[in-house]
Order: sequence, then structure tokens, then C-alpha cells
Amino acid sequence: MKKLDQEDTLELLKASYRYLKSVDIPEISTLDDQKRAEAVQLIEEIGLKISEMRVKVE
Repeated sequence: MKKLDQEDTLELLKASYRYLKSVDIPEISTLDDQKRAEAVQLIEEIGLKISEMRVKVE
């Protein structure tokens, strides 16, 4: 895997933001229990990753 340069890093962050912005939150609540639990776990992991990223750039 190639090392990301500054532009690559910024583009990945922008793409991640656009994707997360497109997720339909009300549809998550209609998932069955197992899938909803998995979605909640993923959301928590995304939150932790964002916190780690924030700490590294501040």
C-alpha cells in the first residue's frame, strides 16, 4: 500500500464525510435487533476513531 500524501489524506477524509452524511439515520432504527446492535457498535467505533484523529491533529 502506498503512503498517503497530504492531498490523499484530505480526499479520504472528505469522502468519508460525504459517505457518513449520506447514511439515513431513521433507517438504522428499523433494522432488526442484531443488525441494529451491529450498527450501534460501528457508530461507537467511528466515534472512537474520530476522537483519536482529533487528538493526533490538535
